[in-house]
Amino acid sequence: MAVRFRKRIKIIPGVKLNLSSSGASVSLGGRGASLSIGKKGTYGNLSLPGSGLSYRTKLSSNQNVKRPTTTQKSISDISIKVRINEDGSVEYLNPNDNTRLPENIVSDIKKNNKEVLISIFKQACKKNNDGLDLLDKLHLTAMPPSDTRIYHKKDYPEPRPQKTKLKEKNFLSKILPFIEKNRLKFNESMEIAYNEKLKIWSQKKENFDKNENDIAYRINELLASGNEEVINSELVTLLSNISFPKETNVDFEINEDNLVLDVDLPEIEDIPNKKYTASDNSLRISVKTISDTERRKIYMTHIHSIIFRIIADVFSLIPTIKRITLSAYSQRTNNQNGNIEDQYLVSVNINKAEWKSINFNNIEHIDVVECFNQFDLIRDMSKTGVFKAITPFATIIRDNNEKEQEEVSELKYPDEDNGLSAQESQKREDKPQHQSLSILLIIGIIFFPCIFAWFTLKKGYSKTARIISFAWMVLSIIAYCS
Repeated sequence: MAVRFRKRIKIIPGVKLNLSSSGASVSLGGRGASLSIGKKGTYGNLSLPGSGLSYRTKLSSNQNVKRPTTTQKSISDISIKVRINEDGSVEYLNPNDNTRLPENIVSDIKKNNKEVLISIFKQACKKNNDGLDLLDKLHLTAMPPSDTRIYHKKDYPEPRPQKTKLKEKNFLSKILPFIEKNRLKFNESMEIAYNEKLKIWSQKKENFDKNENDIAYRINELLASGNEEVINSELVTLLSNISFPKETNVDFEINEDNLVLDVDLPEIEDIPNKKYTASDNSLRISVKTISDTERRKIYMTHIHSIIFRIIADVFSLIPTIKRITLSAYSQRTNNQNGNIEDQYLVSVNINKAEWKSINFNNIEHIDVVECFNQFDLIRDMSKTGVFKAITPFATIIRDNNEKEQEEVSELKYPDEDNGLSAQESQKREDKPQHQSLSILLIIGIIFFPCIFAWFTLKKGYSKTARIISFAWMVLSIIAYCS
């Protein structure tokens, strides 16, 4: 296969920090939750250890927080840390020294902030489950295949700045010069400010429209015509935008309308072995241990959901791709030598015409594992999700050949330099000989005309011969001097 493009896309689910003029929001991982009760209301606090990121949101107003009179002073300024252990037990701690708070304070907090705590428990369970609920849903948002892709340009969202109403001439400005002067000065400043705003707005709009035109041209013209660079760029963007719940790496090669994909799957060890659930009406967290068989089934569904989503997005957004060969592998232990190595688990070969047989309007009822049986499929898998290594349809070579070639090329340059040096040395050796020949040639060119001209002075030579010989001599001297 003639490889035109080769790319590796690495997608790591992690912390996302979104900043705007209205505030900040943080999507967190890790564990930890805290609750602050103060004069300004109740706040839920979450933090991500080691990242320096934190999230603080107001969960109730000052009026909604009820504090018992007996402990009002102690609770009003208290900050607590809520720790949820692996067994589901909850501890209420002093954030300064991680010591447990007295039962009377904990009891008051539970009584007066039940909804707040339930909200925090649900967030903590979601983090501890580590995307467990998303593993079998990745394919549900997949798009149907399409033979065309049209980008509709967007209008610039920011409205044109409005011109401030200028002060009109009134009776006082007519009779009092200083009032008229102030009016004119005010109007001038308003005009200057408006023109500056209009200039900035126009520049932003021009840049926005240019970007929209560029995108439309790339999608509607270049991508539709099969421009290789644009296809490569769109594939990188497409794969990078898929929100994989677990780390997933993708290599791809493009050859005309064929696409070869190598997917480095998450490991089965990435599947959580416990599921945390917070009660909707009580301050309890239940922990369910996930059996090995259930984990294998979850993993089986997850990797097929990954494969389905990738194929669907490519056939939907890259109209020139007509066939996809996707092979998925994982790092597993070789039972013969004990080494960790890449082992292919699933390989599928699909053309777009076959993929169109899937009813995407009823995708929630599709068994994503059984779905691939209708295509060219290589897979050795039991009903309980036990996979055996396979030999795929096609793979992308992931070795050091390119690196070695680069090293060989780099080692070649010194040899070439040595060859040049040898040639230069040979030239240096031949230089005296060349100089000797040059001296003899100069002597011949200059002195021969002089000798010939001297002979023509003797009797027997015509006047014409003498003129020619002397002209030759003069021209030779002039040529040598120049």
